[in-house]
Amino acid sequence: MSGFIGLLMSMLKQGGDMFLTVPLGANEPSSYNTFHKNEPSIDVILKLFTPFFNKINIDIDVFVNSYNKKSTYCLVTMEGKI
Repeated sequence: MSGFIGLLMSMLKQGGDMFLTVPLGANEPSSYNTFHKNEPSIDVILKLFTPFFNKINIDIDVFVNSYNKKSTYCLVTMEGKI
């Protein structure tokens, strides 16, 4: 495993829980925020993390961000495997 997900998982204690906020999108970079190299869909989030966690919960919210754009974000809570 490499890249950002590999880095996250290497820092997590075995069986640990993880909490992330993720901008939702169409699996491509943000059209206005250069720091968002990829805004994944829920399917991609689940595919990336399902192998590592027993339970994944996704709560979705929409708000106007600091770029004055309507954005969809999700809070992802994941319960680690024992």
